Amino acid sequence: MEYTKAQIDEIKAKIVYTLDENGEMRFGKLAKIIIHSGMADSSFIVQKILKRGCVEYKEFDGTELFVSPKTGYWKLID
Repeated sequence: MEYTKAQIDEIKAKIVYTLDENGEMRFGKLAKIIIHSGMADSSFIVQKILKRGCVEYKEFDGTELFVSPKTGYWKLID
């Protein structure tokens, strides 16, 4: 499924809100929340958004939002 810029921004906002509420979460749990809310069809888009917001990945888009999961947990930058 192709996602519009507005849909991607909405998913990104939901990820930021969820991480802000919970502190840190595993990727699978984040993906489940997004999928069950009806915002995405698969976990691929969630992974893509997380990697674009993390400076340690080649997909980084210039806006650092997330810290890479050295322990398996994603979290917002401080």
